[in-house]
Amino acid sequence: MNIQCKPLEEWIKNISKYKKYCDEYGLLLRMEIYSGIIPNWLSEEDKKQFTARMRRKLIAGAENEGDCGFSGRESIRLLGEFFSLYNSKPALINMNNIVDYFKHKIGSERRDKNIPKNFINSLVDWYDYLILGEVKEALYFYNKKQIQEDILNYLCAVNYDPGNKTVCKYTGKKVEVTIDFFKLIGSYVSGRQMSDSDALKSAEDIQQKYIKIIAQDPSRDITETELYQELFQSYVKNLKEKVLQPFIENKNFREAVKFFGAAEFRTFDTRLKEHVQRLIKNLIAKSGYTEQGAKEICLYVLDKGLAEKFS
Repeated sequence: MNIQCKPLEEWIKNISKYKKYCDEYGLLLRMEIYSGIIPNWLSEEDKKQFTARMRRKLIAGAENEGDCGFSGRESIRLLGEFFSLYNSKPALINMNNIVDYFKHKIGSERRDKNIPKNFINSLVDWYDYLILGEVKEALYFYNKKQIQEDILNYLCAVNYDPGNKTVCKYTGKKVEVTIDFFKLIGSYVSGRQMSDSDALKSAEDIQQKYIKIIAQDPSRDITETELYQELFQSYVKNLKEKVLQPFIENKNFREAVKFFGAAEFRTFDTRLKEHVQRLIKNLIAKSGYTEQGAKEICLYVLDKGLAEKFS
């Protein structure tokens, strides 16, 4: 692929802001675009700027790619060499093997001539982000009813000062209005820890939006309003982002993944086993892994500290 791409430079002025996910030339991004994929790590602003016109310009540039780098015949030979080196190992072939091969097995002159500087490191970052998302998606499970109840109780509570008690007209549940309650739901919605003043300010902002909606149409189902949908989607998104957090420091979680499918797995806590079973099952069903592949990818995510890497 060509290092320079004018349509990409026109679209994204500063590609370096994505250095945690992409190489400095946007090669990985272009590969995704050529495959019809819009990476979710792109900012909302850049997604909006990626108009139909810009997409056509970028994809049209693909016709000029392929004049440098490894030829098709060389690529086939490299794959054969790679496979013969790593296929006999007990573990499945993984990203560590790819890095080892291109950094230490093909010769620096051959590598540097055909692969841009730092591209392999960027490839690892891109891969790490991708599989972290797969593991989060597989582990993620949310109780829609509970989230809905939390948000509806919150929408009622924001109309009262801390210290009051009320009954939510949507859920029928008693709600004790406290700063801690505002902080808890506020953190779920915003994705960050909140101070007392932040939580109160956020509750005031939500109250103003809520009052405006009720004034416009008092009979409208609150769950069909834009405000409710925004709160619900943010709550779900942030739950998914932090789904690994409770397990990262739990050594038993890693051990349970390691022994999944073995007799030792029976010795773990019932709830922990349920989480691991769902994780492995979903990775197989949603991402196409074998059972061994699912286990190894989970251990890779944990041992590499990928949740912290992309926090």
